Amino acid sequence: MGSKQIVAGPRIEGDRWVVERRRKYTDVADLLRRELSDGQENTGIASLVSEALSSSFSIWVNEEAGEFYSRNPGFASFLTEYLIGK
Repeated sequence: MGSKQIVAGPRIEGDRWVVERRRKYTDVADLLRRELSDGQENTGIASLVSEALSSSFSIWVNEEAGEFYSRNPGFASFLTEYLIGK
């Protein structure tokens, strides 16, 4: 196909044509900072929530998120149940 965005493929899997392409963002923190910094358009987040997030928020990943999870049992319980789907 010739595109630099294509990592692998095309190939057929079952009844689907599959092409693997590079992600535009590989870091969720970078993605959120960019999406929330450009006027909150087309983010899929309610405008009031988006405005609040863009004015003051922190993005925690990996160890930072794990530390917060460990220190806050209420949040840990909520997040665990949410992710399990209860």
